[in-house]
Amino acid sequence: MGNLQLKHKANSLYLKNILLLCVLGFFLFFYGNNLVSLFDNSETNYSAVAQEVINTHDYLTMHYNGRDWYVHPPLYFWLSSSLCEVFGWNEFNLRFFEALFGLFGILITYLIAKKFFSNRTAFYSAIILGTSIYYNIISRLAIFDTLLNFFILLSIYLFLSAYYNRKRKFIYFFLFAISTSLAVLSKGPIGLVHPGIVIIPFLLIKKDLKFLFDYKVLINFILFLFITAPWYAHQLVLHGKEFFDFALRDYTWFRFFGTVEGQTGPIYYYIFILLLFLPWIFYIPLIIHKFIKKETFVGNLKQNEFVLFSLLFIIITFLFFSVAKTKLPNYIFSIFPFISILLASALRSKNNKSLTLLCSSALIIFQGILVLNSFTMEIAYPYNSERILLQILFILMFALYLLLSFFLVQKKTRTAITSIAFGTIFFLMFLFHVFFPSLEKFKESKVFVEILKQVTTSYTLINCGGYSPYLIYYLNHHVIHVNSLDKIPQVNETETTYIILSNSEFDSAISLITDYEIIKKSYTKTLIKVNKKD
Repeated sequence: MGNLQLKHKANSLYLKNILLLCVLGFFLFFYGNNLVSLFDNSETNYSAVAQEVINTHDYLTMHYNGRDWYVHPPLYFWLSSSLCEVFGWNEFNLRFFEALFGLFGILITYLIAKKFFSNRTAFYSAIILGTSIYYNIISRLAIFDTLLNFFILLSIYLFLSAYYNRKRKFIYFFLFAISTSLAVLSKGPIGLVHPGIVIIPFLLIKKDLKFLFDYKVLINFILFLFITAPWYAHQLVLHGKEFFDFALRDYTWFRFFGTVEGQTGPIYYYIFILLLFLPWIFYIPLIIHKFIKKETFVGNLKQNEFVLFSLLFIIITFLFFSVAKTKLPNYIFSIFPFISILLASALRSKNNKSLTLLCSSALIIFQGILVLNSFTMEIAYPYNSERILLQILFILMFALYLLLSFFLVQKKTRTAITSIAFGTIFFLMFLFHVFFPSLEKFKESKVFVEILKQVTTSYTLINCGGYSPYLIYYLNHHVIHVNSLDKIPQVNETETTYIILSNSEFDSAISLITDYEIIKKSYTKTLIKVNKKD
């Protein structure tokens, strides 16, 4: 009877935590997404691809700006286009799945942590992840990194479940195959490679590589191929060498061995990206201290093995993408759930108060420097008129992190977690009700879109000296992008042409054009209309 009551109490607490995380997740990831237009260029780029799924009625070959597009697989675009076609093409719906999988990300982090630690440690892990600046930003953009992150985490959860419950190995690997398939269909082969480069070293250390070599794994690997191969095979058959060169060579192989779209950086590139894991990155020394003092390995064997797995995941992921030639901030996104779990465990242990004070002091000094810098830094035109907003933003962050630090130093971890959760929500309300809406007027493409949407006749649009997917998505119109004036195509004299020019090159440009009128001169760009001949 007593065991049943304990089990019922544990299940009740589990459900309450899940429900509370869902409520907090709404405010952390969904709230306010409808108040700000899409940002150039990833959000509008991917939204335009989703839009063309509906325009072309082609659900297998993706298109962008009227051309075939092979950069990423189609899963995200299927989801986004279907939702928007039913419920409307707006910012909230376009950002919905990234926010949803951001929520799923903290839930699966909770489930992974709960498998090896207490319910409270698991709950803290989810809150730490969800309140970090980096995770919150990524979870609010109309891109698909949270999809990949969730399916990788789910795959890890299922692998660990199979490893520690071998009687249900087949069903767990069945689900593992589906999860990795969806990861691959979200963002390519990295969805399988990433879990693999951690799982194999873990099993090698455990001297248990044979775990992967039986019929239960083999059958489900065939299932993985059965799910993922058809789309890739279809594209290879339909587009041949063009798809292979672009999707598999340039945007898969060369992401590691070459530089894609000039997106590179030094080998220490990701050290600076770690700073985006504010405020929690400054408390990483607590994890290191616990490891050095061997407090990490005082738990049960299962818990210790998970700590080993987490450290392998963090280190291998960080080194793998540091060595890769192509570098983007979101490539190490998946290490933060594991850092969150280890940090939650460290915060709940009897950590060194002086070390916590040192970590908190470093956080406050860093944030204080940002506050001071907001008063002195040079802000580019036209944003310099909104300096006060930047100052308020950094002051709010300073106050929030000061409160967090105070409670952590006082060893009031529960209060600290509560304060950062609700403080982050308040901070996000400022961002989406005040900060971002105040900057909307500086989106020059938005101004031009509002004008061009009034045009009822057919026209050609040329964007000179810039790249703006914003125009493509919001106008749902083909845009000719050129890098320089001499590459402006011959104007079609039988159709009205609109050209967006840089103000710095305006005088040079108009000398090449006759019979034009200035429609709108903005901060750095000008929209002109080249009249057609009657």
